[in-house]
Parts: sequence; C-alpha cells; structure tokens
Amino acid sequence: MFGIKRRAVEACLASSGLPAEITQFIAGVVRRTRLRGAEQIDVAGELVSHFAEGLATGKSASDLIRTYGDPSESARAIRRSTIAKRGAFDRAVGTTARFAFIGGTVAAAAYCAAATILYFKQPVIAFDGVQAINAQLPKVGSEGRALDVYIKALGGDAGIYDEARFAGSINRIERSLPLLEHDAAAREETRAALAEIEDEISILRAVKDRSALGFEVTATGWRDTDAARFFRVATDADISDPSGSSTSSSPFAGTLLSVLLPQLSVLRTSARLLCADAALAIADGRVADFMADIEATNAAANHAGETSVLIAELVEIAMRGDLMANTVISAIENHAERFSDQDLARLNAIFSANNIDMARAMTGERWMFDDLVQRCYSDDGSGDGVPLAHAYMGLLEAVHSSSMISNESPREGLLAATGGFLAGPAAAAILPSRREVMNNYNAHMDRFIAAMKASTREDSIKFANEASARIESEDTRFAFVKALFPSLDRAATMGWAARARANTALAAIGIERFRRANARFPNDLAELIAFIGQPIESASFKHIPWKYALIDGRPLLFDAGCDALDDRARTALWKPPEVDLDTVTSEELAQRSNDRFVSLRAAQSDRFADGGSASPGNARYSLRTSSTVAADQPLDPTQPVVDVDATATMETDGDFIRVWWKSGAAGWDRVVKAAKARTPEATPAAQ
Repeated sequence: MFGIKRRAVEACLASSGLPAEITQFIAGVVRRTRLRGAEQIDVAGELVSHFAEGLATGKSASDLIRTYGDPSESARAIRRSTIAKRGAFDRAVGTTARFAFIGGTVAAAAYCAAATILYFKQPVIAFDGVQAINAQLPKVGSEGRALDVYIKALGGDAGIYDEARFAGSINRIERSLPLLEHDAAAREETRAALAEIEDEISILRAVKDRSALGFEVTATGWRDTDAARFFRVATDADISDPSGSSTSSSPFAGTLLSVLLPQLSVLRTSARLLCADAALAIADGRVADFMADIEATNAAANHAGETSVLIAELVEIAMRGDLMANTVISAIENHAERFSDQDLARLNAIFSANNIDMARAMTGERWMFDDLVQRCYSDDGSGDGVPLAHAYMGLLEAVHSSSMISNESPREGLLAATGGFLAGPAAAAILPSRREVMNNYNAHMDRFIAAMKASTREDSIKFANEASARIESEDTRFAFVKALFPSLDRAATMGWAARARANTALAAIGIERFRRANARFPNDLAELIAFIGQPIESASFKHIPWKYALIDGRPLLFDAGCDALDDRARTALWKPPEVDLDTVTSEELAQRSNDRFVSLRAAQSDRFADGGSASPGNARYSLRTSSTVAADQPLDPTQPVVDVDATATMETDGDFIRVWWKSGAAGWDRVVKAAKARTPEATPAAQ
C-alpha cells in the first residue's frame, strides 16, 4: 500500500486498540485486496470488529490469526465480494481498465522486444561504392599518372599544395587579364604575375601527355602517402591502430559521403593558371605555348570528370566553358592570323569531342544512394528490408558532425542511442521498405536521366521540370529520397549549356577556317554551319537563336541574352575593377570615357526564365520587360545598353556577344572598349 490508502488504513488500525500482531495481520490482508481507498477502510473496519469480538471471548491474538485462515485467499474473497457490490457501469469500467493495463503491458513488452531485435540487427554492407568508382577510373599508361605532375608543379619543396601560395598571383591576374589586349599596363601586370609562377606553369603543361590522373578515391585513410601529403589529408597510419585496423566506428566511415575530392580544387586552379598564361602567350605571339596551355587545360578538365560524380562533372563543365572556351574564343578573335591550319584543326578537334556526359555523372549519384540505403536498412537477401532507426540516426549524427570522429558528449550519445532504440519498431512500421525506397529513387533518377538524354534542349528542360515537380509533390514517407536530389533539374540541362559554349568556340574557329578557305567571312549563319559540317546548338531556347551579321566586314555572332530582349548587339557597360558604379558620379564616369568597356562575357544561357523575363528576386538580372533600343537601330557591340539598373550585375543584362572579330577580348571577362562618343546621360550611373 502506498500514499493516502496506506495512511488511512494505518490510522483506522491505530485507533482500534488491537494488539500490534493483529493490526499488522489486518494491514497485510487489506493490502492484498488491492481495492480502492474507501473500500479498504471499510474492509479494515470490518476486520477490526471481527478480531475485537474474538478477543472479547477470551481468545488470544495468535489463536484468532491462526483460525482466520490464509490471508491471501481471504483477500481474494473479500475483493470479489466487494467488487460484486459495485454498480454494473463501475464494474465494466474496472474490467476495461484492467484488461487495458494488461494489454498495454503486453504491447509494451512486445514493442521493447521488437526494439531490442531491431536494435541489434546491423546493416549488411554488401556494396562497396568506393570500389565501384575506382573500378571505372581510366588506367594509368606507361607515361605515368598526371597526379605526379600536379604534385611536382604545385606541391612546392615539401610536396604540399597550398592554395594561398597562388592566391596573390591569381588575384593580380584576374584584375589585369580582362584588359590585357588593349591596356599596356594591364598586360605588364599580367606578365609580372605569371612570371612569379612561370616554373609551375611550365611543369603543368606536361599533363597534356598524361591521359589519366591516377587518383583513387577513398572513404577512410589514404594509402598513397604522396597524395595524402599533397592534399593534406589523413593516411591509413593516421587513423589506424598498430594492428592496422581502423579505429573509427562511425557509420559514416566508409560511405561515399565521406569521400574527399580535393583534386577538383587543384585542377580548377591549374586551369586558371594555364588559361591566363595562354592569353598572354598568344598576345606575345608564343603560339606553341598557347597550344600547350590549352591542351593541358583540356587534359585537366578530363582529369576532373574521371570520378563519375555530379560535382566532378560540374567542375569539368566550368573548366571547359568559363576558362578554356573563353580563352580560345578571345585568342581566335584577336590573333587568328597567328595560328597555323594545323593549330586550328587541333583546337577544332578539342571542342568537337563531346566530353560532357551528365548521364554518366548520375552513376555516381546512384552509387551514393545505394551506399546510404544499405547502411540504414536491413537486408533480407532478396533486395528488401526494414529501416533501422539506430543506424539511420547514427548516420545523420555523423553527417551532421562532418567528422569521422564524433565530438558529442556522453549524454548526447546516450540520448541518440535511446532514441534509436525506441524509434526502431515505429520506423519499421511507418517508413517505406527498402525495395519501396529503391524503386522510388530509381524512378525519379530515370526521369532526370531521360531529361539529360533528350534529343532537344527544349525537351530536356521540359522533362527536367516535370521530374522536379514529381519530387516536390512526393509523399512525405519518401522524404529521405527527396532530400538527396540536389537540384537535378538544373544539372539535367547543364550538358546543353556546356555544348552551347563549346559550339561558340567551334563557331569562332570555323569562321577563321572559312576565311582562309574562301578569302572572306561567311555571309550568314547557315553558310557557317554548312562549312563546319555540324549544327551549332542553340545558345539558349529555340525562340532565342543565335544571330549572325557582318559589321564593317567583321563577323558578329550574338543572342538576345538572359532577358530575351534584342538590344541590337548592345551589352552592358562593364565596370573596371577600380570603378564603383554604385557611388561614382556621371561626371566622374564621363572623365573615364577612354577606360570604359562593354562586356562580352560568355552567356550563362541556362539561367533565364521561360518567357525571357528574369526571375523575381534574382539580383543577377534586370527585370526589364522591353528594350529601349529600336528594332531598326544598327548593330553595334561598342554601344552599351543605357537602361540597365546600375545596382544589378552589369555583365548580364544586354545581348550576349558570342563572337566578335578583333573585339579586344581576353581571358575570363571578355570586354571591348566602348565607343568614345558618349555623354554622361548615356551611362548607367546617370540613370
């Protein structure tokens, strides 16, 4: 007996005046009845009267207790008779509560038993995603691996890559490179910055002769000590005990999510340095160095895409488009006469090869998902299983900490373990099975791959949007699947964007080859395409095609740009690094008229919305709905658009100039000097 019941019965017995031996006996009987408080007091009163009467007859306490009988049997009899006196409704409620308690107890016991079984059931790691990626890497030939060249070029005396060591040179190059073709001071600044890393660039050129990077991904410690030192990551010895076994017990260890890809940053840096050197080399007339730089950049782009994962493919696209294609286009525009026919043929071959395969990159995404599922689900041997809450929570915790060594406190670890234990049966009952999850994921992935393989860009965009909408409307039970699709609608069309940039380079090369073959430039785009022998993909959507014209005998190839408004080849006024258009006055800008430039930055043709208007809230684009340039205005790339918001990014609101002969363009920012006939009112700052 506990609490009020016990105290009430004790008070009743204390006031009875009976011997302690009898009161203790009565208390035991009353306790065994498990009746309500008032009923127990009544029972205690009746027993007090019974024993008091017995004592009055002269019997001893021990005799009365002995003749009373078994207290447990008496308690059961008293309980039955007392309950029988209750009302029908009262008895029904009591019976229901009793069976509910019994049922709840059984259910809780069963749940705990199921939780125990699931908690000790461990995932079966049958698929090695790391091995799958490494198995499809290109094999290193007799020439050796390209990684050794990168280590020699960028590793310094200690063989360690330090990005900060090149930051100063790269910053100087990026400031001066856009003005290299028409500003002697900028050209000398570029030359001085490249001179600081001349030896590194000379070594980097050798990667053009190395077909394979020779870099194997790993999810734990690295066996390649040279690569580990170069990238400054842990080796096997760093994370293993003396017996050689890994000391990490995290479920994150060994997953594809823990794979590091530090080579991508190194390759991107290499491409930036090589393309900058190529721009200066062709300006100086060093054609052989230019060709070596471009071919080395092409090799570096191939090395970036070797691993068949999405991020690697995107880096390869950036290297081929933003760096290599822009550099080649600028060189052809400004110095086409310096290239031999063989040089042009080599450049044409580079851009004719379709190296971008976004569908192949999805292979790595599938492997990553397979790897996660096998670590979060049980395996019944036939491709099915139930979710293991403790494994899933452990994986999330490891991903959240972004470390293979947990830094959580013991209390947090205990709470996570308890949560994983208690949630096990509920997760198994509510969440979809392993087969359901895999079927759902594969169906979504198949839709995106179909978008990537569509025969036209319009179909690709349509299918990608439909696939994305299907994911957004997905049942909440498949939230785990939904969370692992990183904006694939955008990635699905990146292959087309990359092809458009490559086609721009092919167009520039084709124009020069046509001129040499026919002693004139092509009269129109159809004549150029016929000469190239392959279609030039649309720069953007079908309703914004490329346009071609001859201006003063020079070829101009452009499209209407991100706002889909035909500005007659006019682009935005480019902001030199030392000019802040947010604060400079129109008078100050007018005084700098000889230093103003029009941007010919290569189009980001996959970034504008349907219908041609920019997406609201996107500060990168203006929200113009009509052009202020009359349709009968002459084409003139040297005249900037004057109705552009000066607070927006200035490079992306006018028409995109794909190719313009003798444009003065160079490097990553393709610019041309604006016409001098300008008034302060015609500048963005005056708007």
